[in-house]
Amino acid sequence: GLFLGVGSSNSERAGNLVLRSGSSDDAYGGGVNLLAGTSKSYTGGSVKLLTGNGHASGSLTLITASNQNSASAGVSVVTGSGKTSGNILLSVGEASSQGGNFLVFSGKTTSRSGSVSISAGSSHLLTGGHTRINSGQSSSSTSGSVLISTGRAMSTGSSGAIKLSSGISKEGNSGSINVRSGDSVKESGAIKIEVGSSTASQSGSIIFNVGGSA
Repeated sequence: GLFLGVGSSNSERAGNLVLRSGSSDDAYGGGVNLLAGTSKSYTGGSVKLLTGNGHASGSLTLITASNQNSASAGVSVVTGSGKTSGNILLSVGEASSQGGNFLVFSGKTTSRSGSVSISAGSSHLLTGGHTRINSGQSSSSTSGSVLISTGRAMSTGSSGAIKLSSGISKEGNSGSINVRSGDSVKESGAIKIEVGSSTASQSGSIIFNVGGSA
């Protein structure tokens, strides 16, 4: 095998290991490729990026370079294609006291900010993939909540809307929307539909419409 390492230190900061490709003024800069070995009969090799352990473990950062004059590049995490494609697992580690948070943000901007899209895979012959949002369960206390809210409008604009809709079907039946509280051996939860109040104009309405039929 090939081993690249830097020296250890007992009292000072240990050395860094830098892998850097060449720069160019008039063409593309060089790339850095980390490739594991292939195998004809068994599983190919893995690529692992592990931070060091210590009083607090080191952080792992994947970031593209900033560019004030053009667009910054994206970060892609993609599994390979095959008869059964691989999974992508993004998980926060377990803790004895408080677990870490899992945060997904789109970029801020002075004009139109970025969006966050979560989409399941499509299928040509069978059922498409599902999208699930589940809060954490608890064995001795209250389970977590699921909160869906739009951002505030800080000036004269309107806040964003929340739209729940099932997909259109060309030949079959369209999907249903079910709103239901959970079962309980004591008092089950309530379902509340409320319209916000207004201090300067008329408050909103609650409208129920039934679709037409041919």
